[in-house]
Amino acid sequence: MASARRQSALERWQAEHDAEEQRKNQMNLNYEKTRGNEGDDNAHEEGDKNANNEDDAEEILRGPFPGGPTDTSVLRSFKTHVAAAIWRGKERDVLKCHSQTTKLLRWSAACNSETWKLLVKSSGLLRLRKVAYRAPNRNLTSAFVEQWHPETNSFHLPFGEMTITLEDVKCLTGLSIEDRPVEFVGEDVAGGRHMVRRLLGVSAEKAVQEVSDRGQYVKLRWLQSRFSELASKDNDRDAVYAARAFLVYILGCTLFTDKTGDRISCNYLRLFEDIEEFGSYAWGAAGLAFLYRQLGVASHVGCRQIASFLTLLEAWIYEHFPTLGRPQQNVDYRAGQPYAMKWAQQAHGAVSEELVKAYRAQLDTLRAEDVVWDPYVRLRDGGERPEVTFYEGCITAPDIIETYLPDWVLRQYRRVQTIPHPHYTPLWLEGARSPDSTALFEACLLHSSSSGRVIDCLQIALEESLTQLRPALMITFSGIMPSLIRKCRVISQLLVEEAFEALHFRTGHEQGEASSRHEQGESSSRRRRRE
Repeated sequence: MASARRQSALERWQAEHDAEEQRKNQMNLNYEKTRGNEGDDNAHEEGDKNANNEDDAEEILRGPFPGGPTDTSVLRSFKTHVAAAIWRGKERDVLKCHSQTTKLLRWSAACNSETWKLLVKSSGLLRLRKVAYRAPNRNLTSAFVEQWHPETNSFHLPFGEMTITLEDVKCLTGLSIEDRPVEFVGEDVAGGRHMVRRLLGVSAEKAVQEVSDRGQYVKLRWLQSRFSELASKDNDRDAVYAARAFLVYILGCTLFTDKTGDRISCNYLRLFEDIEEFGSYAWGAAGLAFLYRQLGVASHVGCRQIASFLTLLEAWIYEHFPTLGRPQQNVDYRAGQPYAMKWAQQAHGAVSEELVKAYRAQLDTLRAEDVVWDPYVRLRDGGERPEVTFYEGCITAPDIIETYLPDWVLRQYRRVQTIPHPHYTPLWLEGARSPDSTALFEACLLHSSSSGRVIDCLQIALEESLTQLRPALMITFSGIMPSLIRKCRVISQLLVEEAFEALHFRTGHEQGEASSRHEQGESSSRRRRRE
């Protein structure tokens, strides 16, 4: 019975999917809409205006691609990848890199309030002011994005795959990777305005004026102009308001930069509601998940820009690829500081397709001997890697869940590379472009035509996420069942119901037992009343 239900649901889903396959390529545009990049950033979408016209072919790879993958089970979105366009002779412009790190200098970290200093320092985010590079290397970034594939969240190079690992994040930035997950339940507009009033101490009129009607965003420049001077006042309440605003400002300028360049969701304030919890979050893991997602979007042929904490990407390149654009070493660097600070910041000169092609040529001829596989040996001083660096499963950021697959890059762990395990694939890469698709379902679907295999994959993903000892890398599932049933397609209800049933959640079987016990209890009561 369950198998027949699954098969029927799969057939309905497949029919709907096949009908959509003939539509023009809108994957990147629709993906950005799901992330709330509409509204204030309309003026910034000029660079992506031709995205819909780049490739009229179907998005999913159905057979071997000339000069590309012959196995269609992994790189399913390759037909719309920028590498496929380059193979067909269509060059893409150098990516526009949205970096807001220069704004960090506009907010002075010097103030007279000891409360403000203590709260900001306890968060662990203040170091990003020193770590962040002021100007991104657009040529180098564009060349590496061409090598990125979102199905595996790794760079595909001539000798194998490499990726930015949790250990890289920890060593390069000093951010935590194993504390509480960075997650929150989003508010509606009214809730967002109320939260701004309550946590920043502004009037109701000001909250209505500053919180966007679309997406519950606040402007970074408003946070800076309104609260930078408030931090210097000798008043603990004002100092707390200013500390919250400053930390949200840092996140908007670094880890969670978007393409508008001047906004961030007011929902991040919720993370700083309790002043005792400012330093309890795994900012490094969340920043990595956000970067993974942005690299995946930028690898699409129709995308013309990328927004994320690009310092992390550049510093990773400098550490692992000494022949690719590495700048001079920073003479002021001291042992114990984040590795990203090792390299002197410099102007990167001209931006041109020819320079991107030059980097591409270097990457195409790169050998394994040219790579520094483990640049952090001295930092460990002969010790073992932290346990968390071997985690395999999903990493999360607000509204984002990305797969983390270290078994695809074992050489970075000084191991022999073997055939990796099957991986999970984001639903948006499978062609399901509904903006209502839930992030959990995105992260857990496996490439397979077998309904049982998909259920197995979803069950494995849930089990791994729920049983990991490191809470920063777990997914909170409270209340997720109603959300999935409400938001996903018809197949998701059946898949999730059965996955949760296999995990001994209170689903049909348990409910049936409870109902049976309830009926038995009622029968006993009726007998007692009759007696």
